Amino acid sequence: MTDLTLAASCVVGQPGFVASFTQDGSATVLQRQGDAPVAVPVDARPGPVRVHVPAESLGRAWDLLDGGGRVLATASAADRGCDGWPSAGAYLASGDASPGAPQSLSGLAQRPSTTPDGTQVFRAANGSFVLPPREDGHVVRGAIHDRWLAEGGPASRLGLPTTSEFGVTTLDGYYTRFRGGTVYWSPAGGARAVRGAIAQGYASRDFERGTGLPTSEEFGPLLRGGYGQHFTRGSLYWSPGSGVWRVQGAVRDRWAALGWERSVLGYPVSDEQPVLRGGVGRVQHFQGGSVYWRAETGAHPVRGAVRDTWDRLGGPNGLAGMPVGAEFGPLAGGGYGQHFTQGSVYWSPATGGHSVLETGGVRARWAELGWERGIGYPTSDTFVGLRDQWKGQHFERGSLYSRSFLGDPAPVFLVQGLIRDLWGQLGWENGEYGYPTSQEYAVPGGRRQDFEGGSLTALDLRR
Repeated sequence: MTDLTLAASCVVGQPGFVASFTQDGSATVLQRQGDAPVAVPVDARPGPVRVHVPAESLGRAWDLLDGGGRVLATASAADRGCDGWPSAGAYLASGDASPGAPQSLSGLAQRPSTTPDGTQVFRAANGSFVLPPREDGHVVRGAIHDRWLAEGGPASRLGLPTTSEFGVTTLDGYYTRFRGGTVYWSPAGGARAVRGAIAQGYASRDFERGTGLPTSEEFGPLLRGGYGQHFTRGSLYWSPGSGVWRVQGAVRDRWAALGWERSVLGYPVSDEQPVLRGGVGRVQHFQGGSVYWRAETGAHPVRGAVRDTWDRLGGPNGLAGMPVGAEFGPLAGGGYGQHFTQGSVYWSPATGGHSVLETGGVRARWAELGWERGIGYPTSDTFVGLRDQWKGQHFERGSLYSRSFLGDPAPVFLVQGLIRDLWGQLGWENGEYGYPTSQEYAVPGGRRQDFEGGSLTALDLRR
C-alpha cells in the first residue's frame, strides 16, 4: 500500500480511475473504469485526506466524487495540480518551460520568500508562483498579480490564491480565485476584485456568463450599510435589509436617473422579471416601488397608493396597461396621478385611488374639463359593464357617461350638480329617465338636461 494525499478537492493519479468518497469522508472506493470497485481505507479527518492506494494503481489519474456521484475535480498524474497547472516540484524543476501551463512566468526565482504561515512565494518578472504548505502551488500573474499586490498580497483581504489564472470562456478576460474573493481582468474594466455577498450573487447568476465582467470595484458602505458593484451586463447591489440583486438595462438606467439607492425606490428586492403576455415587458421590484419597461413606452416607476390601485386593476395585464410616464404631483388637494397606455390612475386623500380609462372617451373628456381642477378627482373606477355597453364614471363634482364605440364616436355627457343628485335619487341610468341624451343647457330660471325618459331641470334658487 502507498499513500497519496488529497488536499481539498484534489486526487493525484492517472486516467481511468475514480475515487468515490462517502459524505463524511470516512471511506472511499477505488475503481478502474470497467472493473469492480475496491474499497480502500482513508485516514480520519481533519487535515489533508490520505488515501492508501495499492502500489499497482500509482501513476493513474483520479476523479474526486461527492457522496452523490458528482465529479468535484479531476486530477492527472503527480506532475499536475488540481486545476491543471504543474505541481510545485514539476513547476520549479521545469522553470519557464512549465509543461502544460496555460501562461508561464518569466525569470522565476529559485529562492522563495516565506510568509509567517509557511507559504513560499517565488517571484518572477511578471507574477509569482505561490506554494502554501500542504497544498498545490498556483500562478498569479499580470494585472491580476498587480491588483493582488496592491491589496497586500498574501496578507491582504484576498489572501492566498486557490487557483491559477484561467481564461474566461465567453468574454475576453481572465480570473484568479483567492480565499477572500476572485480577481477578474478584462480590457473594459481592468483588474477588479469580486467578494463577499456580491460574489455570492455573482456566482448565483452564472458569473460572467450572466452579468459580465466587473468594471468597478465594490463601493460602499452606501445608504443603510449597502454595497454595490458595476459589471459589463448590469450592477449588483446588496444591503442588510434587501439581500443581493442584479439591476440591468433600461431599468438600471431609470433607477440611476432617480438617484440609485438614495431615491424613493431604495434598494432592489428582486431581479428583473418578464411581464405581459408573451414576456414582452420587464419589471423589477424595489423597496419603494417597481420599475416597469416595454420597448414602446420605456422604463417608469410605479409606487405607493397609485401602484396599489393599479395592482387592484390587474397591473400590467389589467385595464390600465403599462405606464407611459412617471407619477406626478402633488396636485390640488395633495393628490397624485400617473398615465398608462389605456388610462390613468389618480389618488387623493379625500377620494382614494381610482382609474380613469380611455374607453368611451371618458378620460379625454375629463382632460378637456381640466382634469382634477375641473370636476375633481374620480370617486369611482370607470364603469365598463353598463347596460347597452355604455361607459361611465363618477367624480367629485360630476359624472361622465358615454356610448362611444371605436369608429363611431358619440359625445361624452357630463351630469352634475342638482341634476346629477336628482338623477341619482331616481336610479341613475337604470331608473325611469335612463341615459342622458344632451349636455346640460340653460333655460329660463335654471338649467336643464335631457334623458331618454324625459328632462330634468334644476331651478336657480338664487333668483
